[in-house]
Amino acid sequence: MEIAEQKTTPVFVKLMPLSDLQALINSHLKKLRNLVSNDKLLKLAYKYTVFQKKEIDIGLNIFQLISSTYYKENFHSDILHAILDPDGRHKEGAMFLHTFIDFINEHSMRVSVRREEYQNAVVERETGRIDISIKDVSSKKAIIIENKINDAVDMERQIPRYVEHLNRRGFEVDLIVYIVLNGNKQPNTHDWSQQERDSILPKVFPVSAYNETPGDFYNGWLTKCEKQTQNIDTLFLLRQYNNLIAHLGGKNMNKPLMEEFLQDMLVEDKYNAAISLNAMLQDLIQYRRDKIIDEFRFSYLPFTRIRDWNNYAVIENYFYKESNFALDVIVEQDRYRAQFFDRNYDKNKAPLSQTNPATAVLEKLNILSDFAVAGDRWEKHFLFPSQEKELYEFIAAFISQLKKYNELPVLTEQ
Repeated sequence: MEIAEQKTTPVFVKLMPLSDLQALINSHLKKLRNLVSNDKLLKLAYKYTVFQKKEIDIGLNIFQLISSTYYKENFHSDILHAILDPDGRHKEGAMFLHTFIDFINEHSMRVSVRREEYQNAVVERETGRIDISIKDVSSKKAIIIENKINDAVDMERQIPRYVEHLNRRGFEVDLIVYIVLNGNKQPNTHDWSQQERDSILPKVFPVSAYNETPGDFYNGWLTKCEKQTQNIDTLFLLRQYNNLIAHLGGKNMNKPLMEEFLQDMLVEDKYNAAISLNAMLQDLIQYRRDKIIDEFRFSYLPFTRIRDWNNYAVIENYFYKESNFALDVIVEQDRYRAQFFDRNYDKNKAPLSQTNPATAVLEKLNILSDFAVAGDRWEKHFLFPSQEKELYEFIAAFISQLKKYNELPVLTEQ
């Protein structure tokens, strides 16, 4: 069977005129410049960076290990009750309760509480469904603590019902402490009567568990309790719980910033510019690496090779005696790590009496104190972008010093 000859039609790709391409590039660059010079976004980025640096690493924390529990409101109420209770196992009597009352008097703008009216206080959990109630059987005064650390919603007429419960039992409510993790959340009063708003709201003391102010629970009360206790078990519990509160509060403080950033990114031009900027920042790491290699391409002796590897600028193969010295400059987003080491040295195989040859070199050059140990290597950090110039000066000076070291072999034998 004869196969018909197939004819192919040439495909012509219409290229964008250079003038149009340049206009497109200029337009995109303008959007990038507008993005990075936007005052609002710059402030958001600065706040985010500050919060990231302050974020608490709580390490091995017993409360975080039971993560399915610490997300529940009852967990925090149980801990706070255990701390406040004068008859509790912390063996500190009423000290933490008195410190709590001092905290109220220092930071509540509406109501003050007389410490002497709580000398015979009883601290209870879930009596009348109240999270924590502090009641003095002698003075008949009471404090309500409503825990909203995990952002639970208010139940129907929740606080007025608690006040009524205590009033029916002959107690006058001095104060309602309304605890949130951070932020400005207030009790929901939509189902309160006007009389309840007039009589109860002035007694409400909203307080953040953690918002980095002297008036939050963490700084104003909990850390003071930690400093006061003489009981090692109580100190352990307070320190672990305080770290957890700081960790949860610090993470939560980022949410408003991210929401504000999200609203900005909903503008398509800004989002596309941000995506391009992020890609350029990632490519900048490789460019910074290549720039180091280009700078020292013809001036790296006594090393005999310079090359790239991943995000490393590798200056290597300085052979001296039994050693093969190298200088790796590791390029990261916010810093450089310059590492000097001997490729031929393995501390697991070397005799115990043998000094790391890289250590001996740095000692001989009298610059060992400039470096920090990083396994078998010696490492020096440079921040980006603030220490970019210092990095290049360091590499040039270090190579120059090594060259002199190589030129004076007699001294190294001593």
